[in-house]
Amino acid sequence: MAGSDDGNIFFWDRKSTNIVKILKGDKSIVNCLQPHPDCCFLASSGIDHVVRLWTPQPEVNRECVGQVSQESAESFAFFIAMFENAF
Repeated sequence: MAGSDDGNIFFWDRKSTNIVKILKGDKSIVNCLQPHPDCCFLASSGIDHVVRLWTPQPEVNRECVGQVSQESAESFAFFIAMFENAF
C-alpha cells in the first residue's frame, strides 16, 4: 500500500504488483501509512497535523436501514482481507 500526492491510498497485490483498490485518503497528500500490528486499523497522515484511523465497519442491520450498497460491502470485505494477508 502507498499514499500519493493526489490524496489517494493505493493497495496492490504483492505477487502481480497490480493495483487492486484505491481509496480517497485525504483532500491533498497522503504521505504516511501504518497498519496496526495486531488489529484491523490503518493510520494515515498527510501534510496537515491530522492522523486518520481507518477500520472496516460492521455489517449494518439491513432490516433497520435498508441494504448496504454493493460498493460499500466490497470495500469492507477488501479492507478485512488486506489486513488478514498483511502479516
